[in-house]
Amino acid sequence: MASKRRLNYAELAYEDVVCPICLSILIEPVTMPCWHSLCRSCFTLHVQETSLECPLCRMRISVWVRRNSKTNSIVNNRLWTAIKENFPAKVEARLQGREDSDEEEYAGFEPKVCAPGEIKQEYEALVQQEIREQASRKSQEEELSNQLIQQLQEEERCKLRHHKQTEERLCKEDEILAKKIKEAEDTVLQEKLRHLRMVCGNDEEVARQIEVRDYSQTALT
Repeated sequence: MASKRRLNYAELAYEDVVCPICLSILIEPVTMPCWHSLCRSCFTLHVQETSLECPLCRMRISVWVRRNSKTNSIVNNRLWTAIKENFPAKVEARLQGREDSDEEEYAGFEPKVCAPGEIKQEYEALVQQEIREQASRKSQEEELSNQLIQQLQEEERCKLRHHKQTEERLCKEDEILAKKIKEAEDTVLQEKLRHLRMVCGNDEEVARQIEVRDYSQTALT
């Protein structure tokens, strides 16, 4: 059965190329990072579309699956070529949907039976893993939420600063304008006073001249 070890493709034994899921010869084998191999169809059904972990050793392979799916390099082409070269009849029979009746080659295979309590331990491990993943997701969500809150608060502070600066600028402009208006009004007032003094001065001079003339006329009579 396909085992967790590197294979010598030039000296393949039949037990090295049997899928541990369907117990048939590997078709388009997928060799995972843990070196366990499955048929591509078994890999898709039991790993890629479900748990994203090796069904034999439980190694997580989600990153490996995403990376190799993008590059279409899931199938171990070297192993697949070696299998077709070493076991052409069995490959042909499997591809045509015929059952392999050679029971001697399966004599050494023993079904994997779970040890007492193994399923419970595996279930509890999965539960704990899910709890950890949920806690991690919650922590990430809280961190993102805090970052968003801080960003919104900073934007609000920037708006307040800008509003305050605008108000201060408008106040200063109003003060400058009021000062200019007052200066202009003072200038106009001073000009009017100067003109009034001038008029008053002229009137006084005219009155004095009239008084002198009247006095002169009175003296002559």
